[in-house]
Amino acid sequence: MKRVTAVVLNWNGPDDTIACVMSLRDSGHEGLDIVIVDNASSDHSVARFRAEIPDVPLLTRPANGGYATGNNVGIRYALEHGADFVLVVNNDVVVTRHFLEPMLAEMEADRAVGIVTCEAKFQSDTSRLYPTGGSISWFRGAGVMLPRRKRYQRTVVDFVSGCILLVRREVFEKLGLFDESFFMYFEDVEFSRRVGQKYRMVYTPAATVYHRSGGGKSWAGQTTTYLYYMARNRFIAFQEEPAVYRAYLVLVSVASAFAKSAAIASHVLAGGSNAAAGSQLKALWGGFLAGARTLTDSPRDRSSPTKGVSHG
Repeated sequence: MKRVTAVVLNWNGPDDTIACVMSLRDSGHEGLDIVIVDNASSDHSVARFRAEIPDVPLLTRPANGGYATGNNVGIRYALEHGADFVLVVNNDVVVTRHFLEPMLAEMEADRAVGIVTCEAKFQSDTSRLYPTGGSISWFRGAGVMLPRRKRYQRTVVDFVSGCILLVRREVFEKLGLFDESFFMYFEDVEFSRRVGQKYRMVYTPAATVYHRSGGGKSWAGQTTTYLYYMARNRFIAFQEEPAVYRAYLVLVSVASAFAKSAAIASHVLAGGSNAAAGSQLKALWGGFLAGARTLTDSPRDRSSPTKGVSHG
């Protein structure tokens, strides 16, 4: 039986993480190992894990390195302990029984498949699908969900989101891990582009999980962390593209920032907090400016298998 190690990254979310781990345990796959990486939580997460799930390996970080750095710690652990496949799964995901079997079947059927993702439904509204697989939209400068007609069929995709992805061991060995300069958001876009040059990536609706997204359901409700890194990281993800496209990306980002600013302002007029709106606008435009400054940097070499990987 092929060995699969699930990497679950936690930051101040013990309830979600424990629920995720328990669902993985109950999924029915005998060859599934689990490792938790705690990203320097400031709450009682570590104590909860040690008390409630003491048999699950727990790796603790001294500082919060975001999605990329935290997951890379777990991925290295999985590879060092002989995993054939690594399942990177958000801690606010609950999996279903036997969800892994259809995903592994895709891997076994075609050695050219490097990543498999699956159907994810919102926990709050199971009639809605969370975007786990799709395409890179050059018009929007982002990864976008599959069109509705393809969401219920097996599809080769060129974008997989960081929500849930099963990755063949050799993908990491040959192409490297997540690029840690992103901190969080858009690292899945860059990783998908890098992997898509060498391997196929597949979305299958034959496996289902349930996801609770935490970024905010509306622009006015988006967190400052989400606003900052979503604005900044679009520029980093497409940094190596020709100057004409990067100039276009500035226009796209300006339009997005103004639209979100208008939504935040409208929320204030409807009775929302001035202080919260000020923090949101500062994060949004701060992220835009930080990202725009990277456009003048020298092109980055993403070809090295160790690109974006710190070994400290």
